[in-house]
Amino acid sequence: MLGGTVMVPTVSGPVAMTLPPGSDSGTKLRLKGKGVPASGSQTAGDAFPHLRIVVGPPDEALATFLRARTDGAPSWDPRAAQEAMS
Repeated sequence: MLGGTVMVPTVSGPVAMTLPPGSDSGTKLRLKGKGVPASGSQTAGDAFPHLRIVVGPPDEALATFLRARTDGAPSWDPRAAQEAMS
């Protein structure tokens, strides 16, 4: 939700990648020069990792915060956002 750094496996080994805040599953990002290695006069290709966000179990402090936040927070309908993109 807040963004952060994750390790991403590439053909040349793992690299640290910064995820932007609000990243969602299915987002395609680019790692310039981290794809197919350079050969002859060709430069290295780019890698395009796709995000798969997995939410783990919340700790009690996070669960308490989320319960309190939903009382006054505006609601957001993910289905409405999906329909708008169609």
